[in-house]
Amino acid sequence: MANIDFEHARQLEGKVPLRLAFPLGLQHVLAMFVSNLAPILIIGGVALGNHPESFSSAGLTMMVQAAMFTSALATMLQLYPIKIGSYRIGSGLPIVMGVSFAFVGVGVNAAATFGMPAVVGAAMVGALLEIFIGFTYRYIKRIFTPIVTGTLLIALGLYLINVGGNYFVGGFGPLRGTWQAVVTASVTLIVSLGFTIFGKKIWKNTSILIGIFAGTLVALALGITNFELVAKTDWVSFWHVVPLKAIDFNIGEMFKLGAIIPFLAVYFATSVETIGDTNGVALGGLDRIATEEEIEGGLLADGFGSVFSTLFNAMPNTSFGQNVGIITNTKVVNKFVIFTGVVFLAALSFLPKIAAIFRIIPDAVLGGALLTIFAIIMGNGIKMLKKAGFTDKNMLIISISLGLGLGLGGKAEFTSIHKVLDILFGSTVAATAIFAILASWIIKPDYSEGDWHPDHL
Repeated sequence: MANIDFEHARQLEGKVPLRLAFPLGLQHVLAMFVSNLAPILIIGGVALGNHPESFSSAGLTMMVQAAMFTSALATMLQLYPIKIGSYRIGSGLPIVMGVSFAFVGVGVNAAATFGMPAVVGAAMVGALLEIFIGFTYRYIKRIFTPIVTGTLLIALGLYLINVGGNYFVGGFGPLRGTWQAVVTASVTLIVSLGFTIFGKKIWKNTSILIGIFAGTLVALALGITNFELVAKTDWVSFWHVVPLKAIDFNIGEMFKLGAIIPFLAVYFATSVETIGDTNGVALGGLDRIATEEEIEGGLLADGFGSVFSTLFNAMPNTSFGQNVGIITNTKVVNKFVIFTGVVFLAALSFLPKIAAIFRIIPDAVLGGALLTIFAIIMGNGIKMLKKAGFTDKNMLIISISLGLGLGLGGKAEFTSIHKVLDILFGSTVAATAIFAILASWIIKPDYSEGDWHPDHL
């Protein structure tokens, strides 16, 4: 029976018992938990410091709760799409949604200049661009070839590996660079890899969860886990489901062109990232490229999910790469498995004290758990590029895209020359996406050595 259950866990619609589904789903929640909250804590902290008249610490707490609630609902939309005419909102794939780190840069700038109302307004307007891309994807899909999405996945993997490395050495708090942080992260990494390589059945498939648990126990033994936050947090709260409750504002403060334009650029980049993640889930978990309907639905779920998130006190939602890595690693693609995890996440949003227990997991533990997962995302990019074939022309496109994207993206000496450069090339992921699209358009890929062709779309 156990073998049958695991076989079903590797099927999209297989029937998996709750006793197996919950731990498999919980590791997805743990893998994205802090990353889902961190962008709000960063942007909200800047807003609090610069514009306290329209934002408060209570509002920040509310946004943290909302991040859990809205990302859970957006994930459910990906799992179980809503059909509208010839379109559907949601990919129907096990894509986990959360608040994207990609918006931190533009969010911090908008929060410092205009305040949190402008951040929320810009995020809401920007989401309309992704909705537009979703509705028109069937007409512009030839732009988003395996070369573009594969190159972007490599850039995204490299970016996330750097994020994972920062977590591994202790994050950005007082534990950064300490031996306690490195020991804790190392234990987490070794235990996770050990169960991945040598574990069987449930032990193998919950290796990340086991690693996080082991790392947290070590952190407790070393005295680097602080329960003060848990003691200060209320047991129950519902205010985060009241529209725009977290900010005090008037309409004029919400929609600032100087905040909206940078958000539009990042939404374009995250749209390409979502296409890559959708293909990453299909390729890593189902051994195929995602269909047109799945990609369209994924983009529309991203867009509508972000509108819903900003309306209900959170930040833009997008697909989470680390969860793509987990699916690739475990091959567990069952939708009910992910559903059990996000139901738990939604419940936590109403129980801030319980959620606070998960928030005290040290950054180093998460770094140890996620470092190899982020590397798997880069591997998925290489796998995607193999679909196109490594011809001379294709290698030139890939080299130019990664060289310029990683070399110039986010480079202050380059982006500070003009505001337009900062908007378009403010991050390595956005820059790589733009250069990959331009290089593919100018050079024209050669698919003679691959097993993919534009006519397959």
